[in-house]
Amino acid sequence: MTPSFSRRAALLTLTLILGTGLGGPGDAQDSDIPAVSAVPPTTPAPDPVPADPVPVNPVPANPVPELPPTPIPAPPAEPLQPAPEPPVPVLPAPVVPAPEVPVTPAVELPTPAPVRPAPAPLRPPVGSGVRGLWVDAFGPGLKTRAQITQMVDDAARMGVNTLFVQAIRRADCLCLKASVPRATDPDLEKGLDPLGLSVRLAHARGMRVIAWVSVTGIANAAVPNTNPAHISRTHGPNSGAASWMARRPDGSWQEGNDGWLDLGIPEAAEYAVQGVVSLVRNYGIDGVQLDRIRYPDGDVWGYDPKVLARYRAETGRTGTPALSDLTWQNWKRQQVTNVVRRITLEVKSLRPDAWITAATITYGQPPAPGDLAAFRRTRTYGDVLQDWPAWMQSGLIDLNVLMNYKRDAVGEQRGWFDGWNAFARGVQLRADGLSAGVAAGTAMYLNGAPVTADQAGRSVGAGLGWVGYSYRTPTLDVYGAKETTAQG
Repeated sequence: MTPSFSRRAALLTLTLILGTGLGGPGDAQDSDIPAVSAVPPTTPAPDPVPADPVPVNPVPANPVPELPPTPIPAPPAEPLQPAPEPPVPVLPAPVVPAPEVPVTPAVELPTPAPVRPAPAPLRPPVGSGVRGLWVDAFGPGLKTRAQITQMVDDAARMGVNTLFVQAIRRADCLCLKASVPRATDPDLEKGLDPLGLSVRLAHARGMRVIAWVSVTGIANAAVPNTNPAHISRTHGPNSGAASWMARRPDGSWQEGNDGWLDLGIPEAAEYAVQGVVSLVRNYGIDGVQLDRIRYPDGDVWGYDPKVLARYRAETGRTGTPALSDLTWQNWKRQQVTNVVRRITLEVKSLRPDAWITAATITYGQPPAPGDLAAFRRTRTYGDVLQDWPAWMQSGLIDLNVLMNYKRDAVGEQRGWFDGWNAFARGVQLRADGLSAGVAAGTAMYLNGAPVTADQAGRSVGAGLGWVGYSYRTPTLDVYGAKETTAQG
């Protein structure tokens, strides 16, 4: 079998897998997903972390109708008796004793059990039928009207039913109606509203659109936003006491070229919340996806003087907390969860049917299914301070899209992929008896088509949704510049 035939067969397999979701109505960021460059396929890379990347709400089962009680007819009225006639004398007949008939004792019948209506079937988790694609804004796909039209057509042919369209990229929007400024991108077609057009074209094809938002990733030193009103200029690294940047103990703020918002600063958290809410208010999107809803890697962040002052005031602690201080870690983790809660409450107050989704971290070896104590020993919980099982179980998110970016052929990663899927399934159940949805987000850009097809099949077979990263880089060869996006 030639390589080209094998690739076509794998893509056909993926299309068939995704096509199973057509009956239903969805972390990749530039720092987490490096820009397209030649990457030797044989070079093992650490777990990638793309940017911290509907609507048909399931119809509740019809209750069993309660039948009215069967009426019991009233006894008929007693008929009037005619007046008695004069008696006629009758001779007494001879008395013949009647035979004795044995009396059969009455049989006591058991009382029938009351008839109860059958329980309504449980509502399937939100997103279990998702067949999705992340559409990032760091290359072609959302920059022109023609690209958006082609992207929607391609997704429809694949059987995709949910598009995760990057809207807020670095505190700027590929849209015209948001509380954050428009992206300053020379490739962006003048006057175009990418989010608005994506919604219109996708809805016409029966697909959902989830607005993908980088919550804390706000700046890139290599390609800064040039708008004077951008947050990197009004509250950026050179803004003194007005800065909202996450900082290390030495005051530095860059992670690579990126700058992050510190959610421990109340004004910064409010800014992030309102950016998300403005999209729901102004566009007919089917939900939002919270990407980079965490601290940067390393757990060495949060040392802006304003954050430290607030921490001391709220906890009564003194001095500067050590990196390993558990009270400090828990406090910062709570700031992240607080923002998730605020976004959920505000979005649901505007659109109760909108999906709240998050693109979540799955670094390294997974915990065993249901083992929350083991989860709290992972980098997800202790490094980037993201407690997504709690978000699922408390109803803060409707759908958890795992950034389960693993390469099946590298080390233990095939087992890790399946293990994280199984762990997420094990923490789906909420306190109200319903279940949060889970979709496996896979790194198409790190794998060939056969692996992507297999990962998608394993995810769907386990009862999860599936989302591929990304539309622009659908194979390892495209990511390594050995193949065009169209070929991929």
